[in-house]
Amino acid sequence: MIVKLRNSFNEMDALKKIIASFWVIVIYLFSGSAYQTIFSITNYLLIIGVVCAIFLVFRFYKVLLYKHLIFISLLFMTLITMIFNGELFLNFYLRFISVLIISFYLGTTYSFKEIKSVFVNFMFIVTVISLIGFFLVNNTTLLNFLPRFSNINDKEYAIGVIFNYMPVIPERNCAIFWEPGIFATYLVLAIIFELIYNSKKYHIIKLVVFYIGLLTANSTAGFLLGFITLLFMFYSKVKHKKQNVIMNIVSMFFLILLLLVILNLDVIILNSSLANNKYITKLLSDEFINSARMKAFVGNLKLFFDNPIFGVGISSYELSVIPFADISTLTYSLAVFGILGLMISGGFFIGIVKQKRLTIFQKIIFIAVLFSILSKEPHLEMLFSWLIFFSLNNNKYATGEIEGNLYDK
Repeated sequence: MIVKLRNSFNEMDALKKIIASFWVIVIYLFSGSAYQTIFSITNYLLIIGVVCAIFLVFRFYKVLLYKHLIFISLLFMTLITMIFNGELFLNFYLRFISVLIISFYLGTTYSFKEIKSVFVNFMFIVTVISLIGFFLVNNTTLLNFLPRFSNINDKEYAIGVIFNYMPVIPERNCAIFWEPGIFATYLVLAIIFELIYNSKKYHIIKLVVFYIGLLTANSTAGFLLGFITLLFMFYSKVKHKKQNVIMNIVSMFFLILLLLVILNLDVIILNSSLANNKYITKLLSDEFINSARMKAFVGNLKLFFDNPIFGVGISSYELSVIPFADISTLTYSLAVFGILGLMISGGFFIGIVKQKRLTIFQKIIFIAVLFSILSKEPHLEMLFSWLIFFSLNNNKYATGEIEGNLYDK
């Protein structure tokens, strides 16, 4: 009898691992994978969303309604925009609702500690493989046999399942994602999770691999955000008041130094060898002002101010002439959903601020980095971005020393 019981527990653990592995694949596929833009996999997202919605219905009676306030408010935001703009059942809204449902379900099923641990380990494996692939692509012909596919934007990918690359820019490592910028974003998040969301001593080998991965991604924003994450090291292991005072002084010094570097970035770049790197030169003020991201930011705000209450909706938005406007996620949500779109930036902000084991300094830097990420890529329909959103708001303790989720008593 005891043997049977033990076997049943082992089988249960194995089943949990299989289910968790399934969710890792789902999150990856709908969080910036190359396959998301190459193949038509949207229907699978909708099906998974319906299944998760059924599970959530059975859960709702167990908890008080106010604990679902953020989730319900986001659904209300979407429904109001759909109705007011006469856009019921458009594919965009169905995808968005599915993303909300799935990420909310996962954020209330798994603890923050589990999510960040799996993510960091996943990114470590992905980055190690990508560094090997990156070396082979740029120094050998061993990966020339990989099959090639073009996505909806006619960008060609060489697909190796565990490593992909874009033949037109082999010098930029995109790992298994649709572009190097997405890879850089996840590396930055992995670094932050390892530095400030780890209750034990952070893993130096993982950090080294992540930073090397950032260098190979050749992402302009990745370079800048990766440099900013170094500031977290001064606060990650402060335990005593004397250390805290010293770290305050040191961190403020480096923060001031960082501001001076940013204010004099043009001079530094133009008078150094950095001027030879075309990705670094995108940080120049003239380049930034005329960049697609800045144009998207300004264009989205104009649409929002013209339609501040309910937004323009997705149909009218797609008729606008703003190129790549969805890359500025925070202003994109304002343009599409109107004033209610502020819940997205507000939710991320509140989720970070409420973290009890983060210092004020860590919160400020984390907010700055996360908002920068949300302003450089289209995250509105990315599962992992929303999983972070709900996890931050469902868990008040960032380090994993004390864990809780939405359904904790």
